[in-house]
Amino acid sequence: MNRETILHWVIFAVIFAAFLAAPFVFNGADLQNTFLALTGVVVLLYTAETRGLHLEMVRQTEMGVQPIVVVEIREQWEGRIEVSDGENLVYKNIGRGPAMYIQSPEIEFEKLQGARFVARFEGVDYLPAGQDAPRKVTWNAEFEEGTAGRTFDFIPHLKAIPVGTENYEVPFFYEDIGQQQYRSVFRMGKDGIRLLNHGKVPHARTESWSALWNRISGRSPKK
Repeated sequence: MNRETILHWVIFAVIFAAFLAAPFVFNGADLQNTFLALTGVVVLLYTAETRGLHLEMVRQTEMGVQPIVVVEIREQWEGRIEVSDGENLVYKNIGRGPAMYIQSPEIEFEKLQGARFVARFEGVDYLPAGQDAPRKVTWNAEFEEGTAGRTFDFIPHLKAIPVGTENYEVPFFYEDIGQQQYRSVFRMGKDGIRLLNHGKVPHARTESWSALWNRISGRSPKK
């Protein structure tokens, strides 16, 4: 029996004892008021307990569909003769639900006069729970005149020393089947791969009623 269950039983025993003792302590209107007060306490406790059970059910439901995407770098082998496809960034879904639309923004890792050097991560449209998907990470130079240089493999830069020389914070965004978006941030590079944080992305806040009314009526907001 855990501490929370014991506390519930203690509160129940106290309230039950109060109901039994009330007729011996109060009479008439005082007794009626006492019973009303105790009934109100019981209703409040029941409401709080019901709310707690509802929140726990919601949490369990969310956990049942929540994906958790992690990444690693490994060499991929293809075909029966085991031809190496080189090293890939491998997305792994260790959650309970499928991950959808996995993507990461590009990384500008170097900028010189007249050119910027950008790394891009291939995304995944759908990744079931317990599955993985290898993808490439490439980089190239983009010049001010609009031309792009040759594409190269960026994965060696995401590996630990002695290959990598820098660390990069890389955010990955994805959704569950209920369109809730998640964000996992990894540090990748000379110190290896490490998950820094993971969590939900809050939905965009809707317009306030006052802002909506001002927009509809053509009024400018107060400064």
